[in-house]
Amino acid sequence: ARTFYFNALVMDPNGNARKDPLKRSLSILSDFELDYSNELCCYEGFIYAGLCHIELGDLDKAEQSFDSAIKLRERFDVANDGVFLMQENQNAINVVSAGVLQKMLLLVKKGDNQGAVATSRDYYKTIPDAVRGLKGLAILAQEADCHRALGDSKSLEAVARRMIDADPRGPAGARGRELLGESGGSNLSASDMLNLAKETYNRNDVPRAIEICQQTIVMARGRANEADIGSEAANELGKYYAYKEQWFEAVTAWEAAAERFQAGATAAECLYRAANGYLKLLKTEKREYYKTRARARMTDLTKRYPTSSYVGKAALMEGDMLYAESEFARAADMFEKIPVISGQREEALYRAGNSWASLARKATADGKTGDAASASKKAEELFKRAATEADDAVAKTLDTNQQNYLRGVAFSARMGLANLYLLDKARVAEVLQLFGTSSEREYASVPEWLNAARGVRLRAMMALGRIDDAIAMVDALIKENPDASFGSVLAPLARALDTRGVDMRKQGKNSEADIEWRRAAKYYWLAIKGQVAGSERVNAEDLESSADRLLVFALHFNRIPVDSFTEWTGGRLTEDDLFDQAARAFEAVFPSKPTNKVVVRWANCLAFLGRWEEAAAKYADLFARVPVIDINKSTINSQVLSGAPELLSACLEWGVCEREAGLAKSENARLNRTVSIFTTLANGTTPGGKLWWQSKYYQLRTMTDQGTYDLAEVAVRALERSNPDFDNNEFGLKDRFVKLREELARKGFK
Repeated sequence: ARTFYFNALVMDPNGNARKDPLKRSLSILSDFELDYSNELCCYEGFIYAGLCHIELGDLDKAEQSFDSAIKLRERFDVANDGVFLMQENQNAINVVSAGVLQKMLLLVKKGDNQGAVATSRDYYKTIPDAVRGLKGLAILAQEADCHRALGDSKSLEAVARRMIDADPRGPAGARGRELLGESGGSNLSASDMLNLAKETYNRNDVPRAIEICQQTIVMARGRANEADIGSEAANELGKYYAYKEQWFEAVTAWEAAAERFQAGATAAECLYRAANGYLKLLKTEKREYYKTRARARMTDLTKRYPTSSYVGKAALMEGDMLYAESEFARAADMFEKIPVISGQREEALYRAGNSWASLARKATADGKTGDAASASKKAEELFKRAATEADDAVAKTLDTNQQNYLRGVAFSARMGLANLYLLDKARVAEVLQLFGTSSEREYASVPEWLNAARGVRLRAMMALGRIDDAIAMVDALIKENPDASFGSVLAPLARALDTRGVDMRKQGKNSEADIEWRRAAKYYWLAIKGQVAGSERVNAEDLESSADRLLVFALHFNRIPVDSFTEWTGGRLTEDDLFDQAARAFEAVFPSKPTNKVVVRWANCLAFLGRWEEAAAKYADLFARVPVIDINKSTINSQVLSGAPELLSACLEWGVCEREAGLAKSENARLNRTVSIFTTLANGTTPGGKLWWQSKYYQLRTMTDQGTYDLAEVAVRALERSNPDFDNNEFGLKDRFVKLREELARKGFK
């Protein structure tokens, strides 16, 4: 019966097909009620019968069915106060509550809000612990809506408060607060209004949440808990403005809260957020005023609330500002002074070490070896302390979030130490002690840490000249887990093998060079695979560089001696995976770096793979963006071309792709466009030059493809009269012209 009812709901509400399953459902339910009148599910059947009657438009019969369901309560004894003794049968209470809710919805549909209210009150008067019924809270919510429709604000407030009391943290309580808040907040306490603001924000109604916060601040005035409620409301108000990226309004709210409600529980947080808000403004407008205000707020925070955890956060922020200004020594001093009670001590030690390490790198670059050695020593000491104290702190807390945070600090400190050792050739080997083979187990659950650990190990091995050891390590990891992610850490190894292959080729060791290049190709791809798949952040420069090398390898291992597919007549590829990888890499880099070069190389890869239509689309998009050629007017825009001269040969490639795509699908319109491209190129380039000869050949070749043999034959013979040997094979086209002439001689008009 239920299946037929729900089946009807998915059919056209105005069509006759909906009626048949509804009637079948009612027929089954009628038999069911006769056969199982003593079963609880019989009364559920009455509810479904009522729903079927509603869909068929018989509202009176529907009401009778719902009343029959509600009569389930009459099978129980009645106490002196009129309450049915159903408390031991929760399932029966659930069925009655469902019947009551459906009857209320039906009465509202009939315009009888007063009757719906009476039904709700009757339910709560006669059912024990009625709010525990399956639809108990929904019945209250529906009654509240009826009071609102009737304009009975007093009854609405009473029911809304019952909803809040019955479900203070749940959806019914939230709905009750919302109903009370609609009257401007006069029916809610300041605390309730604040909760309503948070619930409204969580429903993504930010403008309304802002309005309620403002009302809460007004309501808090003169109350015993004014400072706590006021500061929290203003804090929330600032957060909501920040969510909308209205930072001026946000810092105004936070600063006002910090001044007006200084004794409030969140006043320290407001000062911290105000400082952070000014730094956000500083990023968009480089005004010294914002930096001054941020520092003033942090100073106030330290003076007023010296024991607050936000003091440590503010000191970290101040240190970060100094670090960004390359004031590394002052930044380190700020970080080192952060007190233990701040809860930020371990991270402060790490950042202090990082500041000294940055100073060491700067001193090294400036040739100040003494200063570099002193700064490195301080950095090493602080990194070691940060790692040790973070490890100790992990064992002292059961909070998993805090444990993960501290583990992150410890890892960052060890990574800082490793990078410090990499600066000193005498200490590079110590990196392998910090991040040995145990790293694979220790950091397996955090891919970013694992990749970073692998990266410093590889860098250390390469700095020690142990490239073969690095290869063995990577190959062993791949063998253990073929899907292992390495990220960009493999790029340096790929480049080293690439360079080694180049050097071997110069020495005539071509076989050995091929082995190195194949390894390099594998590692280049593993290094960028995550970026291509979208699981890692794109580094446009590295990604494009890797794509370029993959294209070089694709040409080399397929024995293609030319750069463009237009000059290749070698047939099928033997190793197309490298072209596919290069194409995917260029595709991934394009959104970050949409240059002409990237598009042309991407399209070239697609063309070598025989994906002509895709390649043609890339060229078409390129020339729509950079209008070098106008095929409608058969002209070349010399002004645009002067800024991108490399695109002239790309026009030829576009034409070849259009031709191949047109032939594959017998699209004459595409072939017409192809002829226009080659005609424009032939008219706009210097006669006798390579591009002119290529354009002429493909123009006549495409005309032949279209079946315009007579015109093509006349053009070929005219070309031959002025150039008896065509291009003298200077550009490798003579044989192609001869074959075309012979083909036309067989097909053309005599």
